Amino acid sequence: FPYTTLFRSATLAAAKTTAAHAATLAILPLDPGGETEAHPGLGRALSSMMTTDMAGLDGLTLVERDRLDAVLAEVELGESGYLDPATAQVAGRGLGAEHVLVGTWTVIDASLRIDARILTVQSGEVVGAASASGATADFVALEKDVVADLLGDLSIELGAAATRRIMVQTPTEVFEIGRASCR
Repeated sequence: FPYTTLFRSATLAAAKTTAAHAATLAILPLDPGGETEAHPGLGRALSSMMTTDMAGLDGLTLVERDRLDAVLAEVELGESGYLDPATAQVAGRGLGAEHVLVGTWTVIDASLRIDARILTVQSGEVVGAASASGATADFVALEKDVVADLLGDLSIELGAAATRRIMVQTPTEVFEIGRASCR
């Protein structure tokens, strides 16, 4: 009887979804990799792009941005204003996250490098790392390369629809790092 088969398939799919553990991830703003006051807001823009790309994926739960901002406001950032791995762990615990994404960006002349790591909140162990380098005009493609590598490190398998959604690229010739798009 077709309804029994349909019900059995739906029940098995629900059981698999329940049995599969979704990793909880807090994505922190990326820090400048060197002493620079150029490109304000680039780290927050990159982390926002990563959040958008990773949102709604099966097997991954992201911490809400409002909760993240509230916890970061409470955590002692020190005089530098940047998060070290130990502080990132404290922030992750406060958010109830299992993992924290931290990283840096560096702009030299017309080149951009993005480095990102996923840390386990409990131990501080690096469970994934990715980097991408290229022209500043290609910053969207660089961010997406980093996201794809990090998702692989978390064993998040992407279906065709999720891959298309993540890898669709916005033309960047109208953006220049340092302009309003990154402030």
